[in-house]
Amino acid sequence: MNKAKFIGTCNDSFDFEGECVIDLLPWRSVEDFHLAEEEADGISREFFNMNVDVPAEISRLTKNHIKAYYLTQDGIWMFYDETADIYYFFTE
Repeated sequence: MNKAKFIGTCNDSFDFEGECVIDLLPWRSVEDFHLAEEEADGISREFFNMNVDVPAEISRLTKNHIKAYYLTQDGIWMFYDETADIYYFFTE
């Protein structure tokens, strides 16, 4: 089974006007992302780590800062770094 890979964050996935700039994300705009986040299933850290390959640098930056893990209805895995106020996105 292939693990999901990092594709971006909420800071670099949308342009100044709120349009999505990452082709691998299913959302057209930041509003679509917010709706997906609201409808996403909260998941355990263990389930997330079984299915997602988090790069070492991101693990180091977010250590002890992750508030929640999610899987969206459209198959995007993500976690929320509460300290930096950043969502990190992953997909297969």
